Amino acid sequence: MNFELERELLGFGSKLRVLGPGILVKQIKKQLYETLESYKVPDSTSSDNIPE
Repeated sequence: MNFELERELLGFGSKLRVLGPGILVKQIKKQLYETLESYKVPDSTSSDNIPE
C-alpha cells in the first residue's frame, strides 16, 4: 500500500474507521496494535482503560 496514505489515515486517530480494502485495514490494524504495545506498562496495577 501507500505509506503516505497510511500516515494520513492514522493521523485521524479514533475519529476514523477504515473499512477497505482489506489489505489497508490489515496494515492500519497492525500499526495500531504496535502503537498500543509501546504504551504497555509492566505494572499490572495501572488502569489501561482510562485515558490521561
